[in-house]
Amino acid sequence: MSVEKEPLPNKEKLVAAIAADYPTASEILIQFPEEWVFTAYLPGDPPLYVGGWCQEEPVRSDHFYDLPRQVNENLNRYTFYKFFQPQLIPSLLIAWKEAESRGQVIGFQGAKIQMWPVGQAQVWHGDTYAVLWECYFFSTGRERSGWESRLEEIWRKVEEDVGAKVFYTHSQEPAWPEGRTSYQSFLSRLGYAPSEASPGWWSKGKSHMGA
Repeated sequence: MSVEKEPLPNKEKLVAAIAADYPTASEILIQFPEEWVFTAYLPGDPPLYVGGWCQEEPVRSDHFYDLPRQVNENLNRYTFYKFFQPQLIPSLLIAWKEAESRGQVIGFQGAKIQMWPVGQAQVWHGDTYAVLWECYFFSTGRERSGWESRLEEIWRKVEEDVGAKVFYTHSQEPAWPEGRTSYQSFLSRLGYAPSEASPGWWSKGKSHMGA
């Protein structure tokens, strides 16, 4: 089955959004700077930026074999998200003292912003359905209290960016430190429930075929 594809949206680059927030930074250090587009900003200590990398995908009716064919045939795009934490790295001016064989800091010359990845999400999606395969923090992203609330906020930002009517996701996440029961409580807070049409999956939203 062929699915008509709309052009990928032209969004603001992530590095441009970061540069606007740190106008005095001499450089934004991030892998593949031209690929990431800005998805969301979460204020806080530390602040977080969410960047997305979207590409068109060939449609496969058996992509997720335990989901209905109608869902799989709608998944014509894939977006990889990463959550970044900025770190300020001052650029030091150092004078070399030949007699003492050592350097001495004599001032500062701007600063670079290092963007450290602290989590990621993967979504296959179309205009109606989406499979949110994963959305989690790395261990470094779970070091501060309240990380579950921040992840919940990021998850909703990802859903908003994808814009599908129905979302499917797994009922467990291997990277979740508190176990399956805690993770399912987390999904419930996000509005997900066990799928009636696809056992083993949780879903959110409704279509004419049901979820």
